[in-house]
Amino acid sequence: MLIFGLIASLLLKYSEGDDQTQRPVILVPGVFGSQVEGNYDKDSSPHIYCSKKSGGWTTLWLCIECMLPPVVSCWADNIKLNITDINNIKNRDGVKTKVNDWGYTGGIDYLDKNKFVVQFGKMTDGLVKLPGYERGVNIRGAPYDYRYGFEHCVGMLPQS
Repeated sequence: MLIFGLIASLLLKYSEGDDQTQRPVILVPGVFGSQVEGNYDKDSSPHIYCSKKSGGWTTLWLCIECMLPPVVSCWADNIKLNITDINNIKNRDGVKTKVNDWGYTGGIDYLDKNKFVVQFGKMTDGLVKLPGYERGVNIRGAPYDYRYGFEHCVGMLPQS
């Protein structure tokens, strides 16, 4: 609960609206519930058809087209973690990752960029129809990189 309280206070701090009449809605997704983007420049790849460079931020989770054979092994190479012990968890060498749209709902409304897999989208669409509710003001999302486990993500929160 302490972690949820920390996230809630950070989200409220970044709130843009002055109207305090509506209570904030803070959506924290479960495991696999956040879009994760990657930017990679690797020295090697598992197959000749796997790209070593992304050329910018690209979708890692959920990338539906990446789940098809034979490119699923390319995706697995980009999303895997190197774990040496419980306190030393990091991305594969040459890969940087981030969650999409922290503090807003774009990274959790749909799990994929094509809006095929709905998560909170229908709920937030319904909430913004209510008087006084607005995405990014009092409807906030707290996506996190689920691969690390929630306790490791506290250090990844935006700093003020």
